[in-house]
Amino acid sequence: MKIELKGLKHYDALSEETNAFSANLYVDGKQAATCKDDGRGGCIEFQTYGCVPGLLKTAEDYCKSLPDVTFPRAGGGEFSLKMDLELFVGDLVEKSLRERDLKKFRKRMEKDCLNAICYGNETSYRSVYWKNYTIAQMLGTPVGNAMIQKKVDELKERGKTILNTNLTGIIL
Repeated sequence: MKIELKGLKHYDALSEETNAFSANLYVDGKQAATCKDDGRGGCIEFQTYGCVPGLLKTAEDYCKSLPDVTFPRAGGGEFSLKMDLELFVGDLVEKSLRERDLKKFRKRMEKDCLNAICYGNETSYRSVYWKNYTIAQMLGTPVGNAMIQKKVDELKERGKTILNTNLTGIIL
């Protein structure tokens, strides 16, 4: 069974204890409900008005058949919760928000790589710039090329991972 959210709208300013959002819940390509959470720690509300009758119940039954979800405890160990539709939808919202944030991060990093050497990992990075010069301009001159190579070598020596894909002619 395929359960997905479409038209997800997240309201960061309203999110206190949980994610404030509204979305349409689809099951196997058919709208089963609209859902929303006000972000104050309460339950996710499901509204079936104008949707395929009985489809929400089918989704609820399916989610209850899934394995429990295990979480780490703050003081060590772990605890588990029985899977249900609300927990499943909350997880879909979390995954969607992480994907959105990762997409924004990558887009910002790609833009920064045009003007700087970027180093770090998939979740954070730092940059080394040359004032008033882009990477392409630096690579266009032998002196600039040598400066970039020197900086890349220094960063690699310190164990840093270079994230640029536009450093043609530079030994990474």
